[in-house]
Amino acid sequence: MSTIIKGKKVEDNGKKNKEKTKNTTKGPKKILKRAPQRPATMPFDLYISRKKPNFIGQLERAKKLLLQERYPKIIIHALGPAIPRAIDLVMQLNETTHNQIEYKTTTSTVSLFDDIEPEDEEQDYEIQKRYNSAVHIQVSLKKGVLDERGSTATTMEL
Repeated sequence: MSTIIKGKKVEDNGKKNKEKTKNTTKGPKKILKRAPQRPATMPFDLYISRKKPNFIGQLERAKKLLLQERYPKIIIHALGPAIPRAIDLVMQLNETTHNQIEYKTTTSTVSLFDDIEPEDEEQDYEIQKRYNSAVHIQVSLKKGVLDERGSTATTMEL
């Protein structure tokens, strides 16, 4: 058995077909996403973004912090779509240091806020709250990687 919905013939096949209706109410004019709030940045914090394509620069920065500036640990932070990029960065850092790093991963959910610009200019802006996944990867060198003088072992090249 077939039915006609809005001029189109649809096969019934024993199931009830529901007519899809479009929402005729007008949506918001524009959604302005705010930058995520973050605590004060320390020199050993690396924030990974999906918009900044300089992966090699981020890798070099991580190596420099660990090997040259000798921070005991660095923390790599990423939100949402940047999480795979942060994981790739840690895996590449592990490979370039010949498995001489230790890393500990922590996940969380963060609240993000957006401003919704109304259709009518006389109305006030609204604030929308949404949630996003986050990852924080603490990376440190294994014990004994740096010798007494503070230089790196010969197998690790910067």
